[in-house]
Amino acid sequence: MKIDSNTNVARLIDEHPELLSVLVSISENFKKLESKFLRKTLARRVKISDAAKIAGVDLTHLIEVLNARIENKPLPTEDAVLSGNSDSVDDYLEEFEYDVSQIQEVLDVRDDIASHRDPLGRIMHAAKDIKVGNILVVINSFQPVPLYDVLGSKGFVHMTEKYGEDFRILFKRVSNGKIAKTKVEANKSEETVLDEDQKVVEIDVRGLEPPEPMMKILNKLSSLEPDEILLVHHHREPVFLYDKLKERGFTAVANKVEDNHYRIVMRRKDS
Repeated sequence: MKIDSNTNVARLIDEHPELLSVLVSISENFKKLESKFLRKTLARRVKISDAAKIAGVDLTHLIEVLNARIENKPLPTEDAVLSGNSDSVDDYLEEFEYDVSQIQEVLDVRDDIASHRDPLGRIMHAAKDIKVGNILVVINSFQPVPLYDVLGSKGFVHMTEKYGEDFRILFKRVSNGKIAKTKVEANKSEETVLDEDQKVVEIDVRGLEPPEPMMKILNKLSSLEPDEILLVHHHREPVFLYDKLKERGFTAVANKVEDNHYRIVMRRKDS
């Protein structure tokens, strides 16, 4: 099999058990896959792209290493494999503002994992009772990356924090259904959302660490002329920024260009 970002981790190890030791040699985070229980349950929901984020390794080089091992080709260097972001928490850190009173339930699933119980049922049962505006906190021994999309389809946004040696994930419900996102093709022109006669101020906040994207956007909005609109290139949809825009009299339209690239047009409500 040819490995790509969508390859299922459990299936990969089932077909190529020798790759388990390769994964562990790349990152200690993969040692959890030595558990047959985790491979039969949690790993069934994990793609290679998810695994790279969880382990904090570069996806491209991870795929190269695994394919090279299968094809008996020379392996890329260890430095190349580990050249990705070693602190994968930042990859999921949003500009998330909340009050303790919004926390409706805290669910610690570390014992479930240690006792070989799949916690997904408990998490989904708790999530269905979370009211809009409230938060479900999940404490886990690793980042449950596939869960982000699962709960995202139920109207949740999330923020992941380091919690000692473990992780605390705050899932905030912002709607009772899937969060609507307008998608456009990668090569569509700016006229998809902009008129030619509009004065556009353009900034790119991709790659900046929180809270820099939000601060840069708000600072730029404060200096915007009445007849100007702001076009922002972001690596994610800044859903936590929308309330601040509303308070300042702005609206926003977000378009997903491709993975890690959103184009957001911000303008005054009366423009």
